[in-house]
Amino acid sequence: MKLYDFLTEQAEVDEAAMNPTEFDRAVAQGQEAGVLVGFEFEVHIPEATLNSANSAEPGAEPETPVKTADEVDDALYYEDVFDRQIGDTYSTVPMTLEWFDNTFKFKKPLKGFNSTVDAYPEYTNSIIPRIIEIYNTVPSKKRKDYTEKALKMIQQDNPRFSFNSNKLEDQIRFASMFGRILYLKNSGELEQLGHKIRNLANKNETWHAFLFWLTDNERVDSQASTYFDFDPTKVWAELSLNDDDDDDWDDETDEQYDQATKILVPALEQTTGRKVQVFHSYHEKTKNMTDWYIEPDGSLEADNSEDASVEIVSPPMPAMEAVGALKSFYGLSQQLKLYTNSTTGLHINVSIPGKLDVLKLATFLGDQYVLKYFGREENNYAKSAEKQIAQRAPDSGAVTVKPQKSKKPNPLGQQRTTVSLDMKKLNAIAKDATQGHTDSISNNGKYFSFRHAGGNYLADLPGIYNSVGRFIRAMIIASDPALYRQEYLAKVAKLAQGPENVMARRVTGASKMIEYLRTKGMPVVIMDIMKYKATRGMDKVVQDAISATINSSWKPEYAEFATITPNSANAKTRLVSNFQNPDRKAQAEQAGPDQFAEVVIAPPTISILKDILAVTYPTKVNTFDTSGYNTSGFFLRRKEQLPPTDPRTQGLIKKLLQKQYPKK
Repeated sequence: MKLYDFLTEQAEVDEAAMNPTEFDRAVAQGQEAGVLVGFEFEVHIPEATLNSANSAEPGAEPETPVKTADEVDDALYYEDVFDRQIGDTYSTVPMTLEWFDNTFKFKKPLKGFNSTVDAYPEYTNSIIPRIIEIYNTVPSKKRKDYTEKALKMIQQDNPRFSFNSNKLEDQIRFASMFGRILYLKNSGELEQLGHKIRNLANKNETWHAFLFWLTDNERVDSQASTYFDFDPTKVWAELSLNDDDDDDWDDETDEQYDQATKILVPALEQTTGRKVQVFHSYHEKTKNMTDWYIEPDGSLEADNSEDASVEIVSPPMPAMEAVGALKSFYGLSQQLKLYTNSTTGLHINVSIPGKLDVLKLATFLGDQYVLKYFGREENNYAKSAEKQIAQRAPDSGAVTVKPQKSKKPNPLGQQRTTVSLDMKKLNAIAKDATQGHTDSISNNGKYFSFRHAGGNYLADLPGIYNSVGRFIRAMIIASDPALYRQEYLAKVAKLAQGPENVMARRVTGASKMIEYLRTKGMPVVIMDIMKYKATRGMDKVVQDAISATINSSWKPEYAEFATITPNSANAKTRLVSNFQNPDRKAQAEQAGPDQFAEVVIAPPTISILKDILAVTYPTKVNTFDTSGYNTSGFFLRRKEQLPPTDPRTQGLIKKLLQKQYPKK
């Protein structure tokens, strides 16, 4: 437990300067300290540059592409191949147990079995016992109540149905109904139990459920090569797998990508003096520590459908070499007329020997300042780590403010207070806020990826260079516990909750918000949504859209604050008129009405309400995704102010009052 009285003590604070002179010094210090820096450049290549690529010899037969196990893993997952029923036909292949065993050979016994033919009977015998095990964990009162309701609903269609039936199909039907009711009527743990029962019952005959049971790995469909030997090229052809799960929409063709790599590979090798490797799918395999790489990225959208988009990844380099490589790359980008736009980003990866205080890094970096500099303060691919810490800390119990016993005020006339910081809790919050792939500061355990830079970053070499220096300087400070210790504590205390008492701040904040709602009404976000992936249901797409708007992972309670209008012709009209890419516009015009919805989002929390008040949404179509790489849908956002008399405004006021004045 650390105590820091930052209101009553007037000691001078040794500021950590962040300016170009210090950035130059930091790069030199980083070189001496063994700091390594790498870059991930997302860029577009214009059609004019592509046309300079060497064409294939006339009449040459296209080569049959050789596939890798990693590519097959990705395609099995993104095309939901194993979501099919056992025995169903996928493409032209009947997916029987015998087919699987002829195609996928067990690398080692799984649950004691060497083939699916041997394992399947044991699997089917295990389904009901597993359902019963979960069923018995439901509290007896609810179990009895929901059992009666499930039976009643089933017997409406089949009056002779019996709870004591020994038929597998009857038991599965009851389990499915019971799980559905349990899921819909509850939240939290009971909701999850309902989900598990319903999943076991509804998906008991799918390949995914069977393989999950066999391997104990929920992601087995994306990691098939871990458990099975197979010929990737043969499997690819047999199942008619696709290189791109969004093939109906993606404008980036194989031909354009190949043309781009033909130009980029020799140019990069000449510029960097290093070997350049080409991937044909995102993160195709593990990269080595010496080569440069070119790979496709489905999240990038060029200004012209005839242009190509790529991600260029450098190896980790010593700080001085990295700065030189950065400048050389900018020179090359001018020669090739590469360009960037709102969909591109530059990720700067930095590692430093020894331990590093993640909380200290976040507080000294100036995270939100850098995001604002690049116009990415609201970008969902670079969620501010500093902002996340500030939002979570007050409710974590990691910081408290207590008035001192002395009644004498400080020279500013304020009540003297003592701030207590639980650094262990604060560090845990900082760690959690910096481990996601889309966090502005992302720690993968080996290096930190800074995702702040984006937009038209190719036009701002000085800004990028200064950012590299800033990141290195902040990491050097964060790796020395004694450096700027007093300033560190002051910054953390301010970041965590500010100078006033936590409870007083909450009550005052709630009172002000209630007053705002009562007098001015409530801001809401209206989203026009278009579903992108055929394999993803509209309900999931809506959840993705809401999560992207409020910068928070989906929670079921958010549904209480959303009004959804499916099959919305108005949403389609607005999206079509706002698509800038002509090919996207044409595709949207041809899409069916079931691909569109309008969603009105009321803020589920005070902090999100404040965020909505502060944000100005651009009048352009945005994309959002579920994994960081694959587009899930498109959306257009605008704000409206609901009047104080609107039921949703009144509902939020009631909720705030209940929190402020809880029943005793």
